[in-house]
Amino acid sequence: GIVGDKRKREDVRSIDVFAEKHLAVLLSEDRLDEETLAAMGGLVFAYPDVTGEEIELIEGGRDAAVSPENAPEFARLLLQNRLTFDRFQLQALRRGLATVAPIQLIRLWSWRDLQERV
Repeated sequence: GIVGDKRKREDVRSIDVFAEKHLAVLLSEDRLDEETLAAMGGLVFAYPDVTGEEIELIEGGRDAAVSPENAPEFARLLLQNRLTFDRFQLQALRRGLATVAPIQLIRLWSWRDLQERV
């Protein structure tokens, strides 16, 4: 994040509610079956990013169906994507903030504190 804190799965909800719903099902303790996957829309290893553009999570992902066997890998890749998709923009924002306030002081705030104050 901007203040140097590491993002967690719980942060996905604030980034992408739809992806969080899919992750909740895919990572639940319940047994995942074909029927559940079909109800989720027939997932493939490609997923809309936060702008709506479909991106492949693996090479050839548009042609690779998610199955009960590979669903944990899909969930891992989707989570990784949602937690890191904007890393370059955050780095640029941190560099800009560092020109007006020492980065060590910015790290004293949580991202919520920074959001409220900026």
